[in-house]
Amino acid sequence: MKPFVRWSASQVDTYNTCNRKWWFNKILGIETPPHPSAVIGTEVHAQLEAYLEEKAPADSLGPIARTALPFAPKPGTVYIEQSIEELGLVAGGLPALGYIDVLDLTGDIPQVLDWKTTSNFRYAKTEDELLRNVQMSVYARATLAMCDRLDVPEPTNVRVTHVAMLTKAPHEARRTSALMPVRTIHENWSLIDRTVLTMRETATCETPDKVTPTKSACSAYGGCPFLDRCRALEATRSIFAGLGSAQPNDNNDNNPESTTMSDAKTSLLARLGVKTKAQSAAATTATPTATPAATPAPVSPLVEMAPLVIAMMAPELMPVAQAPAAKPPVNAADALMARLRGSLATPPAPVAATVAPVTITPPDAPSDEAVLAHIERADAPVEKAPATATAAATRASGAARRPRNATPRLAELGYPEAVIEGLSHEEMHTILDAGTRYEHAVRSTTAMDTGYEHIDATTGLVTHRPVVDEAYVAHRNGYEEGYQKGYEHAAEELKEAIREEVLASLPKAAQPLADGLRLYVDCRPGKADGAVELADFLAPLMAKVAENAKGPHYSMIPYALGPAQVAALVSVTPPTGIIIADTRLPATNAVLEVLLPYAVEVVRGVR
Repeated sequence: MKPFVRWSASQVDTYNTCNRKWWFNKILGIETPPHPSAVIGTEVHAQLEAYLEEKAPADSLGPIARTALPFAPKPGTVYIEQSIEELGLVAGGLPALGYIDVLDLTGDIPQVLDWKTTSNFRYAKTEDELLRNVQMSVYARATLAMCDRLDVPEPTNVRVTHVAMLTKAPHEARRTSALMPVRTIHENWSLIDRTVLTMRETATCETPDKVTPTKSACSAYGGCPFLDRCRALEATRSIFAGLGSAQPNDNNDNNPESTTMSDAKTSLLARLGVKTKAQSAAATTATPTATPAATPAPVSPLVEMAPLVIAMMAPELMPVAQAPAAKPPVNAADALMARLRGSLATPPAPVAATVAPVTITPPDAPSDEAVLAHIERADAPVEKAPATATAAATRASGAARRPRNATPRLAELGYPEAVIEGLSHEEMHTILDAGTRYEHAVRSTTAMDTGYEHIDATTGLVTHRPVVDEAYVAHRNGYEEGYQKGYEHAAEELKEAIREEVLASLPKAAQPLADGLRLYVDCRPGKADGAVELADFLAPLMAKVAENAKGPHYSMIPYALGPAQVAALVSVTPPTGIIIADTRLPATNAVLEVLLPYAVEVVRGVR
């Protein structure tokens, strides 16, 4: 196990996603395989780093990195890969690690810029997400520390920026930026500080079962690499649940049956090599009064358990106890073992006295020859014997057992495996006794579709199958089709009602042109007659989303779903006319992804 002495923003993100995933990776030290997309991101970062450090010209950049040039600062004027550790940031009593891709202090407002590669822009962060992002909060806090080191007056805001580049052709880059106030920086840092303190507590756990997992995150980001370990851990916990305690319940001290069951459980646990808390304490505090005997060679727990398992599965293989018949077992556990070995016909009365448990040793186990002989007898074909009156009475009472070698014998009669699994024990006995083949014994499973059928009262098998009642089937299908059409009609009415309601809430000035939608992104037309600001256009839709969510503002909807819901309303009836969009405003990028396919003209400005 590794000591937890430093942390990073990615560690905090992983811990917030799943405590156990972080524990497996950072404390237990199990490395996770790198994602293929990480290789592309590393190469793009290296190219842009060389360009900004004036070590490589712009024309040497690859097709992905070249798309970020309009958003890149002037080479040689910014800090590249600034170490956070050097700035002395501490949270939860531990130093922070990390590197800032670009730290720009040339403007009035300092800016931290992070390069991102993505296969789709829908994965890019929004402005609201940037203000809550752990990595950008750490970078912003490091910027304040950098300003303090350089004796620069502390700014009131820090600009946090992501430049996302598409890894798939046609390559393109988009910039998302937000102003993070100093107050927000300190609030986010307080949350990070508390999280790191919790991580220090989790790091003291010695086994993974002590770490709480987040099961809803098992499939996040393409699936957790430790999913199989967690499932195996849960399976093991369910198998051994309840084996740890053999003490009687304090509430049942006056119940003699409770004491008897506790003694039986203690004896069985002792046979499996599991000590109770009382036995462990007694072994620790006891003072030896005699010289102990020589310690026998250790025996594997699986070897010790083998006689018990064989006794339960094949009692005839166990050697018969040679003890006198008049000496009964001293407790219920010994009585159970005696019954399994066949030495007692009925269990004796429970005895409250407790004696030292007898450990099963390998010599009690049957020989290999006896085990092989038992397996050969079990696999040997069984000759069909006529059913006796006693067997018939047993099957009639519903207590029949599954016939021996039922599956291969039924398969010889032509019964498919799926049909065999659906047969009851009584039906298997009936078919095997009569030797009825499958083609003469088709069971009734679709009575509603095939009408009435004649079923033999003795065997329960279909002996006559009439022609399908086509009139009944047509009536039933028409009934179901009517219901389906009713559902579709109701869905269309609901869509139309939503469309009309949204259309009525749109600003009138947003529909002046008949030739489609014209978008001006981060710029304005020379003549803006009839133009509408996207923020004004979205205002009533944002209010509607907040009202539906019963919240004060759309951006407070959990999981950053507010901008997505606003964009969904816009997609119902896209506007026409001239729309002016400012990507610095909330929800703008989410809405632009919806509007771009409908635009007949898009003009972009460069900030």
